[in-house]
Amino acid sequence: MDKLTAFVRDKLCAARGAASGLRARLRERTAARGSLFDTKLFLACVSLFISLVLWLFVAWDGNTEGVRSLEVPLQYVNLSRGYTIYESTAAIEVRMLGRVGTISRVTPAEIRAEVDLQGLQSGSFKLPIRVESPQGVRIRNWQPSTAEVELYRQVDRTLPIAWVLEGSPPAGKIVADVEIVPHEVTLSGPEVDVLAVQQMQITIPGDKLAAGGTLKLPVHISDRALETERLLLAPSSVNVRVTLENEIVGEQIPVQISVVGAPADGLEVAGIKVTPDRVTVRGRGEAVRAMTGLVLPPIDVTGLDQDLQLTLPLQPEEDPGVEIEGPARARVEITLRRKMAAKTYNAVPILLFGNLPETEWRIAPTAANITIEGTQMALDALYTGHLPCELYVDVTNIVADQVSLPVLVRNLQRGFEVVQVEPAQVLVTRVDE
Repeated sequence: MDKLTAFVRDKLCAARGAASGLRARLRERTAARGSLFDTKLFLACVSLFISLVLWLFVAWDGNTEGVRSLEVPLQYVNLSRGYTIYESTAAIEVRMLGRVGTISRVTPAEIRAEVDLQGLQSGSFKLPIRVESPQGVRIRNWQPSTAEVELYRQVDRTLPIAWVLEGSPPAGKIVADVEIVPHEVTLSGPEVDVLAVQQMQITIPGDKLAAGGTLKLPVHISDRALETERLLLAPSSVNVRVTLENEIVGEQIPVQISVVGAPADGLEVAGIKVTPDRVTVRGRGEAVRAMTGLVLPPIDVTGLDQDLQLTLPLQPEEDPGVEIEGPARARVEITLRRKMAAKTYNAVPILLFGNLPETEWRIAPTAANITIEGTQMALDALYTGHLPCELYVDVTNIVADQVSLPVLVRNLQRGFEVVQVEPAQVLVTRVDE
């Protein structure tokens, strides 16, 4: 006999005793009052009711069928090596059928509810839940019947820690150096989440720098939008020591900028103008003294076919711990021109101009070399050996018998420039008849 049956029978014995006492008290009261309660019909009804109650207690011995609900933890099995599960369903509700005496003793540990992950890799899945019950217990149903599961490859990645200053350092001071121990952290979690993070960061409160010493600061992802509960940091905080030094103001330095790439065919950069072309910097003494110019990021002019104007932030390519005084942005103007080329013509005859009919002059040397500059297209269009100008010396009003005169250029075609004439002067001598 199990404990439940013994308990029921103890209660039946107690009920029988109570009924006997009740009948005795009723007899005493009806004898004293002589009312309806003293009749045999009433006593017979009371006896029938008590007997029915006793029969019900005796008949219920734990073998009656019943239903019971139980919350059972959900297990995930056969997870592939190197993967981690992110599940949203931790437990299910199971409804059992069976003898009341049997199902009343069932514990959640005796029911197995599991989801099979055999062969699954990264991704989101909706999988059926399988439930197994102990002997003598039938499962009527369970809710939910499926589980939404996300699997991902678990990876670790070591990332450097950057720092940003929140607020301002003490008046007259600037941050000279920041020592972070350790200077790297390990980020663990889903592969796609870990690879999306590029840098870890700490935020240094400016109002705590005056006290000096070491600060213990939490580490967080520099892009807060990427933070998720699935990512774990080790360590989650680091020790930070900040070194301050007196702030200094440097002299004005030039703004420097360069271009990369090449413009469209037939064009070249003619000039680059930056406004302002000089700025004043403020910052750490060592950093300010090391700056000979404010170098802006280069501008890519690849394929550019017209003049360009743009604005750039006045910040160095790599922040050396300085601040720029004055405007925050600079205007840059890039001017293009036709690509220029040069061509040298050798032994070009030197003509004589201004000669009187009765006077004869001898030129030494009688030819010179000339270098012409123009667009590549214009030079290519010249006929072979054709010179787009003439060389001459002017002897008008010359009275001396011998004189050095400059070699001059005339009839220069539009679009060309004379770069050099060699020799620049020739000796002109009067010839006697």
